[in-house]
Amino acid sequence: MTFSNFIKSLVEQTSYDFGRGERDWQNFISDNQINPAVYLDDPISFNFVSSTSGAITRIYDLKLVIFHKSQLDWTPEQHDEVVELAEIEARKLIILINNSDSVKDFISPNCLQFHNLFDSNVSGVFLTGKITFRDNSSICVNAIPQSDFVQLSNTNDEWQRTVPNGSSYIVPNTPVELVDSEGTVIETVNIPSVSGGQIVVSGSNPITVSNSDDSYLVTTSVNLVLPDTTYIFTVDGIEQEPLTLPTLSNQIINVVWQ
Repeated sequence: MTFSNFIKSLVEQTSYDFGRGERDWQNFISDNQINPAVYLDDPISFNFVSSTSGAITRIYDLKLVIFHKSQLDWTPEQHDEVVELAEIEARKLIILINNSDSVKDFISPNCLQFHNLFDSNVSGVFLTGKITFRDNSSICVNAIPQSDFVQLSNTNDEWQRTVPNGSSYIVPNTPVELVDSEGTVIETVNIPSVSGGQIVVSGSNPITVSNSDDSYLVTTSVNLVLPDTTYIFTVDGIEQEPLTLPTLSNQIINVVWQ
């Protein structure tokens, strides 16, 4: 039984007429409505809820408009008289819902009073709540034997997937963070997994390092170690053994005349 037919079957056990539609349609059809009525709001919404046992239930959002004809010039007391009748109808429907074998539970039934709704002027209550149905319909799905699954993982098992044997699976790209010498992330790039490649890192603030005559000139964005400086001495035109010392360091060079 559909949700609409279920609500209709309950309303037919009372003295009220039943209708269903969106609010614009309700406004139109209420012009010709003489008897008190219960309108079911469209669209009807619900959620599927599944459990590990395989059972699936449905939780419907109930939205009913329960009303009597009223007049635009009625006093609040006159409106209250028909609103009270609509509240009695709401209580009857709540009892009928809770007593139904199709219903597992009725959560948070709530009523909101209104006066002079629609162009035709009706007064009554909105009845809302959530109805959980017992789902007696069975749907069978052939289970896949456990032996027909393949386990995918990386070397440290941080990434794992289980896929059916014989199926195709695209391994996701691997995100790689590029950081500078201070640990700040410069960029995150995605590279194909299980593939070789080269990552070219460009610093965000490169600098140029040079000596006074630019015979040494390097542009870098990472830590740089200056190469040692080699000194060559000549004594009386004879070249002595070269001397290599750390660049930009204070050193004492002893020259011994023979």
